[in-house]
Amino acid sequence: MLKAFLKYLSYRLAFALLGRLPRRVLYRVADRVGDLFFRIYPGGRLAVQHNLKQVLGDTVPESYISAVAVEIFRNAARCYADVVAMPSLDMERFYRREIITHHLQNLKEAVEAGRGVILASGHYGSPEAAAQFLRVFGIELFVVTEPLAPRALSRFMDRLRSSQGHHFEPVSFGAMKEAFRTLRAGGAVALLYDRDVIGSGRAVEFFGREALVPMGVADLAAKTGALIVPAFPRRRPDGRFDVWFHPAMEAVNTGDPRADRVETTRRLLALLEGYIREDPRQWVVLEAVWR
Repeated sequence: MLKAFLKYLSYRLAFALLGRLPRRVLYRVADRVGDLFFRIYPGGRLAVQHNLKQVLGDTVPESYISAVAVEIFRNAARCYADVVAMPSLDMERFYRREIITHHLQNLKEAVEAGRGVILASGHYGSPEAAAQFLRVFGIELFVVTEPLAPRALSRFMDRLRSSQGHHFEPVSFGAMKEAFRTLRAGGAVALLYDRDVIGSGRAVEFFGREALVPMGVADLAAKTGALIVPAFPRRRPDGRFDVWFHPAMEAVNTGDPRADRVETTRRLLALLEGYIREDPRQWVVLEAVWR
């Protein structure tokens, strides 16, 4: 309980002290925090290195694995820095100066179809930060997030994430009901699909080996008829984001619901694999994905 409270206090303090710093300064602070946690969090360090061996292969030198793992910790800290800075964003300026979109029309056309849209991504780049600019185009997202302990920290982080007009809520039965209602009404929902945060995932092939991953995207698409738009943001060295929007896809429907949801998720994971291979430093998962 004390550890959770101190974690919550540290985030409140970080927001109070750092929230209005220029992004580049904030990222320099985040990089040092990432370096620190790489050293003092051996469980996370070993999990990241284990994941990288699956992604890169066992023949890659340990020194390279370790160097990439350090960058993953730095990028994870930058993701939290993005959240801390969110309330002070000038959204129009953020879009003009920080975002480079690729095939945004894929998302716009899916939204205009009126069937509901699931914006599907992984823990790659900084998806919750990069998605903020969609408000410029009048696209409002309901975003399902990972629950944090203590609960007060989850509420605080989601208030920061929601400060620009999207709605962020920790995954729960109620949150999934709200996602269902949003899609039925023709709205947009954002979900990540590469990490089983609540222990209800299914085994799906990922980088040639089965991993437990969530079925939320596949389930919602199958039940609502919503279109799935895979989207992936990537950080540039100068702090800007490239954001790719893939053509809309539908949930697989062969008449075998259990197999279909796995196949839908496998196809999404195959897209994510390509981005991770291109730049594994940006896959900010600090837990072991494969047993």
